[in-house]
Amino acid sequence: MGLKLVKYSCQICEYDKNKQMHSETFNDDKFEYVICKRCSFVSQANCHDKQKYLNLPYQTQTNYEEHSKNRADYIYDFSREYLGYDIDVFDVGCSRGGVMKYFKEIVSDIKISGCTVLGEDEEVISSDLNIINGDFDYLMFNKKYDFIIMSHVLEHFIDLRKTLRKLKTIMKNSSKVYIEVPYLDYLKVRLSFEFSPEHISYFTPHSLKNLLLSEGFDILKIKDSKYWGNIKVIVTLNNSEEKIVFT
Repeated sequence: MGLKLVKYSCQICEYDKNKQMHSETFNDDKFEYVICKRCSFVSQANCHDKQKYLNLPYQTQTNYEEHSKNRADYIYDFSREYLGYDIDVFDVGCSRGGVMKYFKEIVSDIKISGCTVLGEDEEVISSDLNIINGDFDYLMFNKKYDFIIMSHVLEHFIDLRKTLRKLKTIMKNSSKVYIEVPYLDYLKVRLSFEFSPEHISYFTPHSLKNLLLSEGFDILKIKDSKYWGNIKVIVTLNNSEEKIVFT
């Protein structure tokens, strides 16, 4: 069957010409992925309601403790030059809190909290952790944070710009954010499949840069990894009037 066009405007550049890349069916629900013909951003064109995504199964690690420690080390190694002492850290989409637990051990004198949407059978890894069970997009915050982690979270949000604008409300002018997402070109590096219905968006360094810059962030550091199949970036706020050209 040939590829077909889907009526959809790109979330990043608002271009309405695209090409269908993949169609996945799970529990009679269809998830269609398209690629923008202007900026090459890949995302689902027929997004469902949020609860449907929350009910989807997702991949878990067999050894959560060991995986969490390795992830905390990995994030710290990339971010260490932007971390200080006595800082407030927030982990968006922290799952059971594994990275929070070990990040607190690595970085001295930090206060760390996070948010997630826990499944019925899920429990946080430690009762000492300050974790809000709720959707980041709809939580009310009364403080701002020095360092924010969004590790393999952004691709799960339906409205990327809405989420990034919410992110800016909990940032100080000096805040730094660590963002990590799957890299479209390297999806099969560590997985036996390319597309998962719970992943609404897939990025390249080009599309991720365009999204972040056009939403008023300054990119301090960015790196992609074929081995890990990801893109990771450190951003801060940028209030300049610079316009982004999509090519």
